[in-house]
Amino acid sequence: KSTDGGESWNISLTESAFADARPSTIAFIDARTGFIGGDGGRILRTTDGGLSWSIVHGLGYIGTIADLHFRDEQTGIAATYSSTILLTSNGGRRWDEAIPSDEHSIRMITASPEGTFFAIGLTSQNDYDLLRSLDGGLTWEQRGRLPVHYEISRPEMVQSLYALSDQEIWAGATYGILLHSTDGGVSWDRSELRDPIVTPFSTGTDIFFFPPDTILYVRSNTLEVSTDGGKTWDSRSTISGRAIRSAVFVTPEIGFALLPSEFARTSDGGRTWDIQHDFTPSLLHFFDTQSGVLLWSRSDEDDLGYLMRTSDGGVSWERYPTNERIGWNRWFWLSPDVG
Repeated sequence: KSTDGGESWNISLTESAFADARPSTIAFIDARTGFIGGDGGRILRTTDGGLSWSIVHGLGYIGTIADLHFRDEQTGIAATYSSTILLTSNGGRRWDEAIPSDEHSIRMITASPEGTFFAIGLTSQNDYDLLRSLDGGLTWEQRGRLPVHYEISRPEMVQSLYALSDQEIWAGATYGILLHSTDGGVSWDRSELRDPIVTPFSTGTDIFFFPPDTILYVRSNTLEVSTDGGKTWDSRSTISGRAIRSAVFVTPEIGFALLPSEFARTSDGGRTWDIQHDFTPSLLHFFDTQSGVLLWSRSDEDDLGYLMRTSDGGVSWERYPTNERIGWNRWFWLSPDVG
């Protein structure tokens, strides 16, 4: 955790909670209350901003926490790569089991702005269905089957889920498949945004929405842009087909990305990219068009980790040592000063 914008870091050791295993997902409600989930069904909770952690679920539990999502400060859901989900109604102090459907393994969860929970369930036949809960996860109904088809030679798999409202839902899948529902997931429109050099499994994981009608769909080496709510698309390939590892768009025109491990920025919606070659970051986050952070592990300094900060849109960077050799998987920022 950093409370001074990355100039210094406090490290929380969780080896005792994840013995011979690892945490895999993180979610915070506010600057003090947050959760870590991972192997062994472990869920850790902090109420002091990460200074100390308590195990609130997982002792004697078989399973892995796949996803954590809080609708508000009291109501949360955890997916477990199985038909069982975990529910809390008291801010994560206690977790109870529920089974949305015996026929589905729950893979990802999201909530609409109105507070409705949606989940993607996978059947034993590799079919993907959308489930919906109107009561905080206690009961679920199957809404509709997503039009993706899993075959050994072409494994179409859902990779992301977004609920813009109780009725409008988007999902991204492998092979540049984009799914859209306007009736709460009962029926779906399917689009295939293809490019001959796209990596099938690097598509569908990043989608950015800008009201009223602009959508940015990030693929492995192409940015697909729609300005009419997804009816038509403009394909904008990266320089020499360079892979997009991660991307953040703060406006339809201004975005930042790792291509694939070099920092790049665009000011024209992905038509052109300006690449910096003097360092190779591994994590990326921007708060607005000017302020952002990167993680850089320097190989010539025994992989010592640095937090890089910019206040001019990535033109120049200040670096702050973490004094640790680190390989972070993911991070979560509440504000430019608290992460």
